[in-house]
Amino acid sequence: MTQEPSFDEWLRGQLVEAYGMERETWAVDQVRRVIDKINAVRNREPQFTVEVLWLREMTAFTAPGRFIYISRRLLERLPHDDAVAMVLAHEAAHHDLDHLADFAGWTRRLPRKAGSWLVARLFRVIEQRVYSQEHEFEADRYGLRLCRQANFDGLKCLELFDITKQYVLDYGDVEAAYGSDAEQDVEFAENAADWIFLKLRAEFSKLRRRTHPAISDRKAALNAQLAKEHL
Repeated sequence: MTQEPSFDEWLRGQLVEAYGMERETWAVDQVRRVIDKINAVRNREPQFTVEVLWLREMTAFTAPGRFIYISRRLLERLPHDDAVAMVLAHEAAHHDLDHLADFAGWTRRLPRKAGSWLVARLFRVIEQRVYSQEHEFEADRYGLRLCRQANFDGLKCLELFDITKQYVLDYGDVEAAYGSDAEQDVEFAENAADWIFLKLRAEFSKLRRRTHPAISDRKAALNAQLAKEHL
């Protein structure tokens, strides 16, 4: 009787089949070099393996198990190991901070033959349940500490946020870069009708609030963290 693969191995297979995996030496060597340093300072399980996928988006993500994924499109825009380290340490932080704890046991019950539709649904659930603004700030702080412990340059690590901010601005996504000022607009209402309209718009904005904080807010928080370390 053939034993079912573990969830993380099954998921890796699905992702590699759907998107393809980068095999160029420079990319494979870089992510391995960086994650080895991060694993060493974490000194805990799982010891992560990084796979580079041919996704269209500039993105990185993780799921229950030992794999972290980064898109080739993001990796090729990162100028040095320090920025790569910030990406990978942030994803490792989601594990170390137990942000994925809700999925313990649940992944073992997933049918392995459902295919790519299940992968898509899985990540929709993970996005809604795991990635919150609070968790993203926590993962940023913890990830930066890991980078510093692994002797990466803190300021160079934060160049990641300049690159991702420019990327979202290229697509006109000002809110992702700088956040929404809908709530502040309410203060400038000129009359009661205007106030009601602006208040409703602000409440609607809250309902569709992003799971990730504005990129500029994330970088500002980490700059403050670095400044405290140097006091």
